[in-house]
Amino acid sequence: MPDLTPTAVDVGTGQSVVVTITNAGEGNLANTPILVSLTRASDGLVLDEATVVLTLPAHRSQVVELPISLTDALEITVVVDRDNTIEESDETNNTISATFAPPSRPDLVAQALQLQSDRTVFVRVTNVGGSPAEPPIVVLIVLDGFVVDELSYDGPGPLAPQGTLDLQSAVVIGEGQSLSAIVDPANGIAESNDGNNAITISIAE
Repeated sequence: MPDLTPTAVDVGTGQSVVVTITNAGEGNLANTPILVSLTRASDGLVLDEATVVLTLPAHRSQVVELPISLTDALEITVVVDRDNTIEESDETNNTISATFAPPSRPDLVAQALQLQSDRTVFVRVTNVGGSPAEPPIVVLIVLDGFVVDELSYDGPGPLAPQGTLDLQSAVVIGEGQSLSAIVDPANGIAESNDGNNAITISIAE
């Protein structure tokens, strides 16, 4: 009978989890759905699960890219056939623990937004991530929900980790209630955190 065991964990495209699964048994596995679980090694918390279909002859291995992504370095445990639906010659070797360490990414933060005395806009963007952010870096200026200007940093060179970028709009802002700046609105830059790209201030008098 087959004997499934995970033998390696790697980082795939888009920071996905890639697992090498080996059939260490004498029996073949043909077109069989297998539940693969990803747990936090420290406490066994199930982070995500995916079902993959395997055709795996005896003593062969297959690399499987799971539809599961992690953004931070983490000690994880991968469990193959967690519910024991596949009859195996050895049910004790279905896990592997490893440190999942995705490559660092930039993280652009809209750090400051000011309406100047001449009613033009100043924006400060900081890269708080671990990798450079390649241009163009686009910032939308939004007044009461309507885009009134688009600023762009086109280089030369990327915005280094912990680097700061100051942009000044030439558009005079009219009366309104709220003013926002949205960094990388199209998510064209792969970041470690896309949730901190906007800042809003009140400009109501």
